[in-house]
Amino acid sequence: MLKFPTVLTNFKDRVGKRILILLCVVGVFSCSKKEGLDLRETYSATDANPFGGMVANQLFNQYYASYYVVKTNHAVSKNSMLKSDDDAVFFSISRHLFLEDEEVQTILNSVYEGNTFFFSSAYFDTSLMNAINCRISEAAFPVSNSNLYTDTRVRLIADLEKGNDSTFGYFYRPFRHYFSTINPGYGRILGYNGEGYPNFIVIFWGKGKLLLHSEPRAFSNYFLLTRNNYRYMEGILQVLGDSPGHVYWDDYYRVLTRKPAANNGGGTLNEFLKQPPLAWAFYLLAALLASYVLFNGKRKQREIRIITPNVNSSVAFSETIARLYMQEGNHKAIALKMVAHFQEFLKTNYYLDTNISRHDLVLALSRKSGVSEEDTRSLLVAMDKLAMAREVTDSELFRLHSQMQEFYNNRK
Repeated sequence: MLKFPTVLTNFKDRVGKRILILLCVVGVFSCSKKEGLDLRETYSATDANPFGGMVANQLFNQYYASYYVVKTNHAVSKNSMLKSDDDAVFFSISRHLFLEDEEVQTILNSVYEGNTFFFSSAYFDTSLMNAINCRISEAAFPVSNSNLYTDTRVRLIADLEKGNDSTFGYFYRPFRHYFSTINPGYGRILGYNGEGYPNFIVIFWGKGKLLLHSEPRAFSNYFLLTRNNYRYMEGILQVLGDSPGHVYWDDYYRVLTRKPAANNGGGTLNEFLKQPPLAWAFYLLAALLASYVLFNGKRKQREIRIITPNVNSSVAFSETIARLYMQEGNHKAIALKMVAHFQEFLKTNYYLDTNISRHDLVLALSRKSGVSEEDTRSLLVAMDKLAMAREVTDSELFRLHSQMQEFYNNRK
């Protein structure tokens, strides 16, 4: 197995703790899903947030350290360099994979010539799925449990065949997407999710291979920095091969948010602009309209009074608290701060004395907040348990944060 440098391990420990601490502390004190840590799934090579792709990009470049990794910003059908390759590696991570029919054909032709393509996406374009006779589905979960955090895992067949421990997991929403139909003549399963559904397959076509992975979150910073999960990507890179002619890192499909329009000449407007007289008339009309809006609007517009925005002091305070405990990773201290803040919230908003018996507090809080007695009791029991515990783990702190957020969101 390839050994990554020690600096990656140090980076993993440092950033992983910061992600957890900032997520819990900032989330609790701001009491808003719109504030705090950025949980968008960007998979960008320069994004250091939990679901960015900085770590995956570093591992990819480390694995192919003797190659110049080409970062592509256009469709494969427009890549003249890739068209002439017959042993290249193309690597892509995206939340959605949108492809034109021409691109699907280009990918299959390139694979047939000997190239290797890897795509990890939660939603694959049906044009690609139809071309390779595969289907991707989403595992059914009860509505009440679909967004709950849990220990979710993945595993690789290659390591299982060697008798090694190939299970990798982290604490977040479950991996739900899997390949429900796999081409029986050309496909093979390479990995499964924690529920035993195939989430990593390979399609052998001609001299090359097409690898498809249905869970891009397994290549996020958060997942790869959890324990030894970087070995999961290491195992996948070994399947791609270590001696290609060229290496490509995709940055085009990652940012593509919708399927490109069919190549039918660009629509009515493009046909209109193909005629020079009509094009000049269109541009002139657009310029006149813009001038009218600009100058006429300026003449009639009233003065707009500048209103100084309110400063969200709770977010600033929570960030300060996060920095104080970030260096030590003191989860117990953070849990106590969360409990103290929640008790103050009850006194301020519901005028409740938190020193009364837990049974009476549950009944009073449930009646005033509109949250069910069961959920209210579960939250208070969890608070008492962590307050009395000598140590608090990552999972316990994350679970307490989730319960508090559900209470804030469900209260009337």
